[in-house]
Amino acid sequence: MAKLLLSLVMLLGTATAFATDLDATAFAKRFELVRNAQGGVQMIALKKGDVQFSIQQIVDDMRKDLEFAQMQNLAANPQFDIVMNEMNGGPDWQQNWKPEQREMAQRSYRELMKVDIAAVFENPKFKDVMKRFESKVKEHLMGHRVMAHLNDSKYFYSRNVAKQLANFGFNLARKYLDNVPLVNIATAIINEAIVNIEERRIFHQNMILFYLERFEPAQLGMTKDEFMYAKSSVYESRIPWFLFPESKKAQAMWRYYGSDYFGFYQLQCDNRLEANTKNYLEVGERLCFAFSVVNEKGQKKIVNLMDSRWLLSSKPADAYIFSEPHKIERQRRLIRLVQMGVQFVPVPSFVRSAFNTFVNSMYVNQEKTEGALHGYFEAAGLRDEANTVVRQALNPFLSQDLSVPAGPNALLSADWL
Repeated sequence: MAKLLLSLVMLLGTATAFATDLDATAFAKRFELVRNAQGGVQMIALKKGDVQFSIQQIVDDMRKDLEFAQMQNLAANPQFDIVMNEMNGGPDWQQNWKPEQREMAQRSYRELMKVDIAAVFENPKFKDVMKRFESKVKEHLMGHRVMAHLNDSKYFYSRNVAKQLANFGFNLARKYLDNVPLVNIATAIINEAIVNIEERRIFHQNMILFYLERFEPAQLGMTKDEFMYAKSSVYESRIPWFLFPESKKAQAMWRYYGSDYFGFYQLQCDNRLEANTKNYLEVGERLCFAFSVVNEKGQKKIVNLMDSRWLLSSKPADAYIFSEPHKIERQRRLIRLVQMGVQFVPVPSFVRSAFNTFVNSMYVNQEKTEGALHGYFEAAGLRDEANTVVRQALNPFLSQDLSVPAGPNALLSADWL
């Protein structure tokens, strides 16, 4: 506690220049302040809407990406080297991938070349499993509009259902599907849906954190205390189910819990930017706590100061590239294909798990943090850029919530090959 408060004090002394031409009404476009009988804000919820959640877009996207991988034979050289360069932003990937990780990626693509796509995706049992799981997903999401509960310090901790959804989906696949390709592809889609459900909430919450940082309470229709409770609820929602002591801590220091953590992570972002300044020709506008505009090797981009490029890297992850706005979506589609293929590689489960941990570090947390970047783009009136951030999350639930129309599949425009 003392360490977090010290970090917050240090943070308040940090000079961060923000642009001021942002529109606070964008907050009301996305979120509803649910008030109690006394007029105080009790919850921050997504705007009501007739949203029909479906995992069919995940199914269709994975099928198209898999068809593209087979058509281009991405496992073969020189295509594979081009893929690795694209996936990692340049030839320096060889400094960060161990030889066994490169080999695992190539073996994953080779396994995907063997999949009979039509036999999997047109299989009646496969379709039935997808339909049953989708019903469970709809049941879960339709009741989950609340993004912050200001008066309940254990609201999210007591409602963690991701584990139950995972168990339901994976048991469904194992029970009704009778061969390895069917089970592996179904498992990949179910896992993607579960990841997207968690990402959906955290993405929206990071958008809320952007507004809480960049605007005064009165601009958003809230009081200073309500700001603090909203932050506490956001961070309470991130307590894993097994960390009961942390849940008790949140309850005990509810008013300051979120502000302490926000200050700590903001300072971490400041430190990461300072440590990497030498890598940039120019450091431009600081958009919010987690994002800054930079010029790296002559390329203007927005970097994510909260998350590194991958496991053990000290460099901020790329979040938006002005000259190639669809590049990050393309990278993530290639990464997702690797993860689909690695399920078919005959290696011990601990080897597969370690590889997945490394690959996850390249995009999973980054996508969640980019909710704050989406908030900035919307408040700045940059609709196309905001839509690009949603599309590069590869998350149909976010697209539904934010009414983002489907764009062209960035992987299918193969100019980069």
